[in-house]
Amino acid sequence: MQPGVTTAATEELLGWARAAGVTAGSGPPVAEGAQVYLWLLGLLPEQQLRPGDGAAAVRLRLRYLCCCSRPDDLLSLDRMLQATVGSPYPATFEPVPAEIWLSAGLTPRPAFHIDVVARLDRPLRPVPRVVEPLRLQTAPMTTLRGTVLGPGGHALAGMRVETADGRLAADTDHAGRFALPGVVTGRPVALRLTGRGRHFHHEVAADGSPAVIFCEFRED
Repeated sequence: MQPGVTTAATEELLGWARAAGVTAGSGPPVAEGAQVYLWLLGLLPEQQLRPGDGAAAVRLRLRYLCCCSRPDDLLSLDRMLQATVGSPYPATFEPVPAEIWLSAGLTPRPAFHIDVVARLDRPLRPVPRVVEPLRLQTAPMTTLRGTVLGPGGHALAGMRVETADGRLAADTDHAGRFALPGVVTGRPVALRLTGRGRHFHHEVAADGSPAVIFCEFRED
């Protein structure tokens, strides 16, 4: 399994610190161990770039706190500061909140931040190879016809009748009749009716027989 973006960035940064002539470790500093520690504190969005959509990669910054294992080891800190000049890992100087040190039970010490730009590629899903001839299956279509009736069985003219997906639509005539061509035969059809300042939802069968839809409401 290939290392993730945080693991790869940390290993890259540790190698760069060792090349500067100091022993480096990851995580909060400990009393016995490396001279310098690179502590990953958070993931930030890359400046002036938005997270990618679709198949595009996501760019982000990994923020590390660079500090020494001993608060008085200024020589190692100076080496790290010098190494950042002209490198891909410029130093960022911001106050370190006291809570950071308290959370790890450490004595506050001089430190600075280093941001590492990382790229998070979206996984590509394998597309199965087509090994059989393409076969088209067609569904029988019909015209859904019907009548919309209101209170007392009176025809409702000017009602908007459309399928729930909005693909087909028609208005009722003076006799409340409508026709929706291109409906798949044999499947229930969900309809949305609009008119008289009201909205109704009905489901009818597309079996070739005319549908009668009653819209019960109280007329003012």
